[in-house]
Amino acid sequence: MVHTETIEGVPQDNGGSYNEVQDYESRSIDLRTILGLLALGVTYEACVFSLTLPAAILLTINEGVGPSNNIAWAVTSWALASAVVMTIAGRCGDIFGRKNFFLVGNLLGAVGCAIASRATTASLIILGGAFLGLSAGLQQLAFAAASEIVPKKNRGQSFAFMSLVSIPGSSFGGPIANQLVAQGSWKWAYYVCLIVNVVAFILILVFYWPPDFLGLHPDGKTRRQQFFELDFVGLLLFGGGLTVFLVGIGFGGNPYPWTSAVVLAPTIIGGLFVFVAFPLWEVYGPNNIAKLCPPRIWQDIRAVVVPLVVSFTGGMALITQLLKAGVILGVNATSNEHTPARAIVLVGLASLMIGATNCMSILIVQLGARDEDIGLATGLVNSVRATGGAIGVAIYSSLLTNRVSSTWAKDIGRALTQAGLPAASLTPFLSLAIIAALFVADVDKRLTKQVNIQLARPHLGGSGNSKAKVLHEPEDQCNRH
Repeated sequence: MVHTETIEGVPQDNGGSYNEVQDYESRSIDLRTILGLLALGVTYEACVFSLTLPAAILLTINEGVGPSNNIAWAVTSWALASAVVMTIAGRCGDIFGRKNFFLVGNLLGAVGCAIASRATTASLIILGGAFLGLSAGLQQLAFAAASEIVPKKNRGQSFAFMSLVSIPGSSFGGPIANQLVAQGSWKWAYYVCLIVNVVAFILILVFYWPPDFLGLHPDGKTRRQQFFELDFVGLLLFGGGLTVFLVGIGFGGNPYPWTSAVVLAPTIIGGLFVFVAFPLWEVYGPNNIAKLCPPRIWQDIRAVVVPLVVSFTGGMALITQLLKAGVILGVNATSNEHTPARAIVLVGLASLMIGATNCMSILIVQLGARDEDIGLATGLVNSVRATGGAIGVAIYSSLLTNRVSSTWAKDIGRALTQAGLPAASLTPFLSLAIIAALFVADVDKRLTKQVNIQLARPHLGGSGNSKAKVLHEPEDQCNRH
């Protein structure tokens, strides 16, 4: 006689019964799930657009509201705000649910776009960028939400679907932004982001409904009880420490020297808070609170810690990258102004490696973490990657600044003053030229045209005294010849 036993209603850690979990994992993808993924994909696309569109036309924006040497902080503020918010929002989303966080994130994105689109100074552009960064920190949790509404076996396909939805912003953000400028003005970059954020808000409100059995209220606790059990000390140490640390890193080399107190003080103090005090608190703090980053998540070295290290390295893509992408980017050093096709192909291949790394890191960490920690795991990957990117940008900018001051400033400055640019204008001109080289596809049409206009003025002469020289004749005059 064979004895059989059926397990019914066995409670799970995530609040659902054994049969509920099994039924959910074995179900097929329905229309409701697809619409939910679409809402999450558009939300993530709003995040991508908020960075790629303004960054691609940063010089044009600076011309409209400046010029200002601090315009690069429009991008830095985005990265800083999103890096700080992602882990905190991920953990709070695990406790309170993610839908309201997405709605708030899309609203913050719309507010940031409204501020930036009406800006008349670089400071307002930077403020708008900070709002967009806060929004992006919430919107990037779309990958955590997508993993909740599909079975584990379909998480890879859901990531692929969301990546396809985000192709316009991630792959064609630059060309789209330049066309918006050509057909209208730089403000349309923010208008488009505003429209996408509003659409994402409506889609999330209507179509995103996470499953009930995930147990957002364990042990029958109310939202008020869960709120008072939050790890407020951990929130302060991580959020405050990372903010101060990244501000110090951002100041390094531009506008302050790395050895100055303005850079060293926030970098050291913030680093001690986020890299020393925060881990110690999470390990030795009281266990009757919902810790921001519980020690259990670090127990799986292979599935959690290693992907986080890879994400940090991937975030430093400007100077170091995974081996394959690094080799491709190294080969790209053989490209020049006469080989644009080679540069496009090699950068495309490197970007393919980077994109695969980012998606796989999130997927692996999610599978290695518990279901109740999926938002925290996703937020950690994104925060670690953003922090690595901030450090990478700081190092790259420092190296670039040293190169400019030691060689480029002398050589280019000599040529510019000989051509008629006043010595007092060298610093802002070179600053804009560097920004243009990083974010603008066609530098010559913008900077050369502006220089020609300046050189055409009779009071400007070579080296500030002699007769002005024209670098290039206007196209209509060339055609006459």
